[in-house]
Amino acid sequence: MTKIATSSQHEEAYAHNIQVRQDHVVELTSILNSIGTVHLSRGDYESAMKFHQESLAIRISNLGPKHPDVARALVFVGMVHDECGQYNKAKKNFLEGLRVQRAVLGNDHVDVAATFNSLGVLCEKKGDYSKAMKAYSVALRIYRSCLGSRHVDVAVTLNNIGQVHSHCNEYEDAMTAYQEALSIMKAILGKNHRNISATMHNIGLVHASLNDHDHALKIYRDVLQAQRQSLGDDHPDIATSLDSMGRVYEKKGNHKKALRFYSKALRVRRAAWGEGHLFVAITLAQIGTFHKEVDGDNTKALRRFTEALKLYRAQSFKDDNSRVTKILQDIQFVKALISLDKQHQQQNP
Repeated sequence: MTKIATSSQHEEAYAHNIQVRQDHVVELTSILNSIGTVHLSRGDYESAMKFHQESLAIRISNLGPKHPDVARALVFVGMVHDECGQYNKAKKNFLEGLRVQRAVLGNDHVDVAATFNSLGVLCEKKGDYSKAMKAYSVALRIYRSCLGSRHVDVAVTLNNIGQVHSHCNEYEDAMTAYQEALSIMKAILGKNHRNISATMHNIGLVHASLNDHDHALKIYRDVLQAQRQSLGDDHPDIATSLDSMGRVYEKKGNHKKALRFYSKALRVRRAAWGEGHLFVAITLAQIGTFHKEVDGDNTKALRRFTEALKLYRAQSFKDDNSRVTKILQDIQFVKALISLDKQHQQQNP
């Protein structure tokens, strides 16, 4: 005797199949996002965008536009635009993701806090510190409400708030935020964690800004030692510390030592990310600026600026990109100085 399924059984089976399909979509797109994130960390922005956009399209097609996983995918796409300096596109993605998150998850969900943090980072990069502080403060309130006051995400957000205070020369407030972040991180993560080194580095930046150069160098050396123990010699964080030490030596007037540290930072970034990474280009531009403004070696400045421009072009940055605009101006300036030097030498053999 054939057993006929009831309508409720059909509905249950349909719901089960839908759930299986959605689970498969989430698993597949999570893999795509992971691949995209790896490409992003390596500075391969074109590939990163390809995988994150594919994930976004699949999620929209299968889950609908008003789904929290769609919101996360939008934020991932925004992060790629952010790293490329395409801040208006990044902001559009972040705000679109935020609208979906608030509509589906409510205003006090950790995903909402994470997106506010991303918006804060974006505003901070653009120099809009009041908006950055507002975004970070919203994120902090949500994290504390959802996760409690002694959570890593709370500490990371406090660190971000400290950075904004530091940008605004509010060094006492910056130090307060950093110390609170550090207290939470040490209790949860242990003393040699990467995040602790990052916050200690930021405290060093405060001392450097206050012209307490020796104290800043001591902190940077301690951070560098901890980073090498936990991350190895060729991690990008090592390059950040070396770069900061170079800046302090430059301020102290030790230009030879400053250039040595800048060059070490460049070597580490090339080893960590490869020749074509955006931060390699930024470091080349920084060394070019050092030659242009500090030691007056315009020929070396031109070489470094030209190398940086080549990498920007390889990242498909257009002439209206802020970094490209600046480097083109620098190239024009040092070329003019080199031309004047040649004229002077010809007139005064």
